[in-house]
Amino acid sequence: MAVVAPTTLMHMHFIYAYLREPVTREDVVRTLSGSPRIVLIPPELGIEGTAHLFEVGRDLGRKRGDMPEVMVFEESINASGGEVSLMYAVHQESVVVPENVDAIRAVMSAASREETVRLTDSTLGIMRGRLA
Repeated sequence: MAVVAPTTLMHMHFIYAYLREPVTREDVVRTLSGSPRIVLIPPELGIEGTAHLFEVGRDLGRKRGDMPEVMVFEESINASGGEVSLMYAVHQESVVVPENVDAIRAVMSAASREETVRLTDSTLGIMRGRLA
């Protein structure tokens, strides 16, 4: 597969997965919406590329425009039987920050993984669900 996409300060990933059980598109959307550090980008926002996503980061008050979340383009999600495909944008400079903070916290405390992720996400203002 080859794709031409405008990318600035981020890069794109494309997933094509074969699952053990059949799923619907709605199953995938629901699962991703409830997952930490994943944000769905609805088509009605008109975001056409990673440069626009970077500006969204600034509009959210993130001084450097950081987007530590995995930004899934909702309209790219397809599911047919046990096959799922989607595409997402990653801001390579900031996507690693939450996991590094989690790792430091894990070494320094006895908090559970879930508590560590919740605390890191709260501290860094990390979103989940649909971008509004």
